[in-house]
Amino acid sequence: MSQKRNIMNKKSFQIKEMSVEQFATFPLPETESKRVNIGLNIDLAFNDEKRIINCSIKVTMRLLEDIIITLQVKCVYSVESEELKKWAEDAELVTQVPLQLIQEIADQTFATTRGVLYAKTEKTEYNIFVLPVFELTDAIKAAV
Repeated sequence: MSQKRNIMNKKSFQIKEMSVEQFATFPLPETESKRVNIGLNIDLAFNDEKRIINCSIKVTMRLLEDIIITLQVKCVYSVESEELKKWAEDAELVTQVPLQLIQEIADQTFATTRGVLYAKTEKTEYNIFVLPVFELTDAIKAAV
């Protein structure tokens, strides 16, 4: 017999708002290459009074040396009060958000950014440029 697994794990945060802060495409350089360099900037801000975390991801795509796409997406997440209580119980966590939560929020925001890029470039010559699926863990650990 197979066991049913609960594939819907409840998270301690939920997305409240999402906005596209910046989007632009620039002329494609004359080249056969479709290999792009992707620059990524992640900003996080925590407001414990409002129980929200803002996560903004800015992506800059370059083909050769030329910027071809720039995109910045901001997501606002509400955090459950029970999760906040857990942080407050540990004196070391009062002033910082747990790394696992930061990683999950950054991953969710990056996935949202990937979807926005697809939607904004759909049916254009830029639609061949996609954000790959990759782990943000190392980048986040280095920044924290």
